[in-house]
Amino acid sequence: MQKLAKGLGPSIRERSPVTSIVGEQQAHGANFDLAVVTLADGTQVRGHQCIVTAGAWVNKVLKQSDVDNVKLQPIATFGTYWRCKQELYTPDKFPVFIKYGYPEVYGFPMMNPEEGVKICRHDGPNVNPDARQVVAQPAAELEHLQNFVAENFSQVDSSAPNQVDHCMYTMTEESNFLTDHFQFGQKPLKTPRDQERADGKLSPGGRWEGR
Repeated sequence: MQKLAKGLGPSIRERSPVTSIVGEQQAHGANFDLAVVTLADGTQVRGHQCIVTAGAWVNKVLKQSDVDNVKLQPIATFGTYWRCKQELYTPDKFPVFIKYGYPEVYGFPMMNPEEGVKICRHDGPNVNPDARQVVAQPAAELEHLQNFVAENFSQVDSSAPNQVDHCMYTMTEESNFLTDHFQFGQKPLKTPRDQERADGKLSPGGRWEGR
């Protein structure tokens, strides 16, 4: 995705914390405003649209607009990969799956033989996103996952994950997605989830749930 983006001309700034997002009214009767994003090093970036994907740090962004009625909780999640009989778990043999009901478990086929097949829980402990690296998967949750793997996948080594990716979700109380516009600083800026919503075409909220 970064390669595609760079081909269209934008610059990509990694590890660049944002300290503020405000609207800047243009002079001389201009009929548009600019979004002004200030980075921690003082750099300011201006644009006609600002798409905010703050993830687990979205609470900090919302505080800039005095929004305090949205309850969001970051949680630590763990992308667990397992050694397996490789010829059985390739994309043409093993489908993506979701097991609904608490705790939800999902899986993906093996994409990299060095990693193995991905089978994970869809939950985790509450976490401070600025201290994510010190949070390990609770022993009881890992034990449950090992038992799930052993009971359902005979050709997967359930003794221990082969690899664990440390991730985060940002959850609402009911696990519903939120899409809305918020007021930042002087002028309203959008906080959509993708370019379609940046153009003002809001889609209904959703939920990762069987229907």
